[in-house]
Amino acid sequence: MTLPIEQKDSMKDIIAFLEQSPNKAEFLEALKKMRIDEIKRIVKDKVKQEKFKREKVLKNFLDDRQKSERTIKSYKQEIGKFFDWIDNKSIHLLEVKRVDINKYIVYMGKKGFSNNTQRLGLAALSSLFRYMEAEEQINKSPFIQIKYPKKVYKKAVRTDQQQTIPVMNENEYQAIMEELETRANRKGNRLCDIRAREAATALIPIISLMAAYGLRIGSIAGIEINKQESYFSTISKGGKVLTFDLTPEIVAALKKYKCWKKQPFEQVKPVNIHMVLKRITQRLKEEDKIRYAYTAHDFRHHFAHNHYRENKDIVALSRMLGHASINVTDIYLQSVGVQNVL
Repeated sequence: MTLPIEQKDSMKDIIAFLEQSPNKAEFLEALKKMRIDEIKRIVKDKVKQEKFKREKVLKNFLDDRQKSERTIKSYKQEIGKFFDWIDNKSIHLLEVKRVDINKYIVYMGKKGFSNNTQRLGLAALSSLFRYMEAEEQINKSPFIQIKYPKKVYKKAVRTDQQQTIPVMNENEYQAIMEELETRANRKGNRLCDIRAREAATALIPIISLMAAYGLRIGSIAGIEINKQESYFSTISKGGKVLTFDLTPEIVAALKKYKCWKKQPFEQVKPVNIHMVLKRITQRLKEEDKIRYAYTAHDFRHHFAHNHYRENKDIVALSRMLGHASINVTDIYLQSVGVQNVL
């Protein structure tokens, strides 16, 4: 009996082929002739094919996310850990069941991962499986009725340190906005002039919103404006829906820069905001107009610091920032130099 082993896709197919032999002795003889290196080659090729498909799914999933660069990196890392685990257990991604997710939670616990770290990893995986379900790659996500580890809130620790994160003052904020206005009104038809105008025009309403409401950069793309009732909503970290009334100043800025529509920033990518802002703040720092080359998240710090100084209402601020509790907000305020809040 000749065994065309190169035509077989898996050990299961090989055994099924051999079992078709009408002669038991012939079957046993064929088994003896199967060389270990040929079996390994088949298995290796099969795993390689499946991994390629899996990595493609992951890439498409990450490309589809409206998340910050940091969040995308975190998702990729946490999902990679799970991939390593199912590889070790010989579980195909398309065959993951709810029981496997529960076993993975037990595994993370035994590995010493904190509850919050486990929750972060599970959130990334849940999002991946929802994507696969939406793309009809699986029938149903295995995350139905999964019980997450309990979230642990860190208690605010008092410190004598006055300020750990530099907070931009009002003059520095105005210097950044003036530079953006200058670029938006830049003359000339050279390619560099056109790009400078386009980048500044797109950035001004975004920075205005971040500074006025303390938004994370990852929440910008999800903004939906209700023009009739003059408010907007967006999705914050953890899937929370945040709603804010629009001030006349913000409405004017949105109209001026042609952003007065339902979803003005749906095509905006966080990485592009980071890149443009970095160039601008670095230049202003070199010109001694600001103290630091501020990032997009520094406008959130600016908002939190000023809002509490003016209103002394940590509960309202916590809701606006989308924090899980006022303890988190207390820690946040301490990090920007506001002490003795609670």
